[in-house]
Amino acid sequence: MLEKKKKPLRNKEEKIKRIFQTFIDLINKYGYSNVSTRHIAKKAQISVGTIYRYFPKGMPSIASVFYNFTIDKILDLNQLAEIEEDNPIKLFKIIVKNHLNSHRENLELYKAFDQARMSNKELFSNQEKIVREMMEGSVIKLHKLDFFKNIPQEKILKKSMLLFSFLEAIIHRHLFIMPIFETEDELIEFLTRLLIFIIQGQE
Repeated sequence: MLEKKKKPLRNKEEKIKRIFQTFIDLINKYGYSNVSTRHIAKKAQISVGTIYRYFPKGMPSIASVFYNFTIDKILDLNQLAEIEEDNPIKLFKIIVKNHLNSHRENLELYKAFDQARMSNKELFSNQEKIVREMMEGSVIKLHKLDFFKNIPQEKILKKSMLLFSFLEAIIHRHLFIMPIFETEDELIEFLTRLLIFIIQGQE
């Protein structure tokens, strides 16, 4: 059966959106190593040149954009703003759940990002800076809560960077290799308590 021809795209935003969505669909279905920019172009019904116009490094560039999008979703400022000032446990549970859900819903895409990062280290050399910039808004919100008021913002940011990497490693291990706990509720509880302990700890 012939695939229905997509409507021509009129602007940059529409083209990027189609490239990005096609990338997600193909990676989830076939895996990163089995997808190329040629496959994306054919499925999205655009030219390969158009892909490279907006994503100069091709597949790794698209993977990088995806990763930044997931970070922004995990660090949802709207959710953080709703946290009660005397309930840090609820705060950290939301962060852990967001992180876990993002990985579970996009397993192949997270694997794709890891592969892209290993194949093009130069492209991802500034990833820590990007994560830091995204976290700065969250830290401002956190510092307004009673639990964090006596902790300098720079210290919160530094520890948050460490904790973000820590969560990535633990969740990767739990989902990609072998479960650490029998249930995800146990994992969430463990990580929540551990994050609080680390934030409260001294240098």
